Amino acid sequence: MTDHRKNKIMIVAYPNQGHINPSLRFAKSLVKMGVDVTFSTSVSVIRRIDMQTTHHSLTFAPFSDGHDDGQKSTTTFQQHYSDFATNGVYAVKEIISSAAATGQPFDDLVYTSAVPWAAKVAHAHNLKSTLLWCQPASVLDIYYYYFNGYEELISCNNNNPTFPINLPGLPSLTIADLPSFMWSSCPKEHKFIMDFMKDHVDVLKIFPRILVNTIDELEIDPIRAIEKVVMLPVGPLVPSELFEGSGPSNSPFSCDLFEKPIEDYIKWLNTKPKSSVVYVSFGSMATLSIEQVEEMASGLVESGRPFLWVIRDSGQVGKLSKIEELKKQGMIVSWCSQVEVLNHQAIGCFLMHGGWNSTMEALATGVPTVVYSQWSDQATNAKMIEDVWKTGVKVKRRKEDGMVEGKEIKRCVEMVMEDEEVRRNAKKWRELARKAISNGGSSAINLKAFLDDA
Repeated sequence: MTDHRKNKIMIVAYPNQGHINPSLRFAKSLVKMGVDVTFSTSVSVIRRIDMQTTHHSLTFAPFSDGHDDGQKSTTTFQQHYSDFATNGVYAVKEIISSAAATGQPFDDLVYTSAVPWAAKVAHAHNLKSTLLWCQPASVLDIYYYYFNGYEELISCNNNNPTFPINLPGLPSLTIADLPSFMWSSCPKEHKFIMDFMKDHVDVLKIFPRILVNTIDELEIDPIRAIEKVVMLPVGPLVPSELFEGSGPSNSPFSCDLFEKPIEDYIKWLNTKPKSSVVYVSFGSMATLSIEQVEEMASGLVESGRPFLWVIRDSGQVGKLSKIEELKKQGMIVSWCSQVEVLNHQAIGCFLMHGGWNSTMEALATGVPTVVYSQWSDQATNAKMIEDVWKTGVKVKRRKEDGMVEGKEIKRCVEMVMEDEEVRRNAKKWRELARKAISNGGSSAINLKAFLDDA
């Protein structure tokens, strides 16, 4: 492989798990190719990464976003985003200027979703920038179309979930399949997100190249749908251990944002038959009501299958009425290494929120999914999983309150665990994901093309 040691790249990542994990994995891929990488995000995130196990070519450049002890529950998402942007602009300017002053300027600035201001800073310093999009290409297309000719159609019909939306290069969609920020039911405090999505689309006029955490075969048409931008699939950005067949390591790229498991869930999984366990996790941001958690518990108990369920809120666990039955049938943990769990042969299905990292990890490990989407891109991902890639199903909600009943959880879990076609498709995508990042694969070729142009 070509030595890209001449390349010096800065990565600016938004400080939440859905952005940090793929961008750290991307950094690792660059380092393996001989690139010097500077990884910049908030102090609170960098503190959680084990520096002892990182590669010498990976430099961390933390900055204070005003929330050095992490985001407090009283801080709104909008305030946190605004503080990160305000402090980040100043910090990134300093890092770029310092590198140039020492005669070792950066060749490219890579910024994640939610950090469009970084592209403007790069542009002001005559530095190329590239968006690392941490959602599917299809979702970026939807945002692009929204701000380029489709805003009126969508916003005039956004209170009708079944209204059809046909966008070039994408499968047939309805309002309900679009990102949640476009729905009439979107909470007012999330409305500002469309503003920075517009910023993302606008800065693509300056630097129209995008690295996407997807694989070519997964989104052939969406990747090529927009003539004015160049999308380079470089996914799946999952830990390389998944493809190397090695056991878990202490690298920050496998554990990502460090947590230490208290319970020995792997030992428990080792006692279960192949493809028998339902893994349940709703990511780092989603919080379900106690009523919904009760329904989930009821569905899992009625399914009669062993399960590994991640519930971060210990208070909720204590309130569960079926707790004794649940403990007999499965295991509840407050945290686990998701990639390690998904890679375990005992896992037969993944009941999840449909976040893109979880979706890519499920595809890369060949695990079928049941999707209970919450917000953002998750409804679009669920649509693709069920109707395009056919590796799982979406849950159906009760019309009156949006709740998912226990019997629906049971129905979906049984359907996915027993459907041979779904399992075959999951296996097919796993093989295509492996092929994409292997030497000569589409993602490996695209990564090299990016570096050759940096």
